[in-house]
Amino acid sequence: MFDGKVGLCYNEAKSCSGGTDISQSTRIADTTKAQRIAIIRKWIPQDTSLEDCDIDLWEFYDDYIQGKKEIAECNAAFASTLGNN
Repeated sequence: MFDGKVGLCYNEAKSCSGGTDISQSTRIADTTKAQRIAIIRKWIPQDTSLEDCDIDLWEFYDDYIQGKKEIAECNAAFASTLGNN
């Protein structure tokens, strides 16, 4: 059962474990630019684990922040580039 969190759903008693609370809509039409920035900020680790990574998550989600593409569209575009490598 899904309880508004992104994570592993394993039973109805516990619903989903871990993940990010998405009980509020993340759709562009339902958010302001400031809210979209806050959403992405929650997802980007504060530690240095991505310093050696070639992916800039702020750039990756910029079209979402600017209101041009939904999160799913940004993720699909990234997934398609992985398939081409």
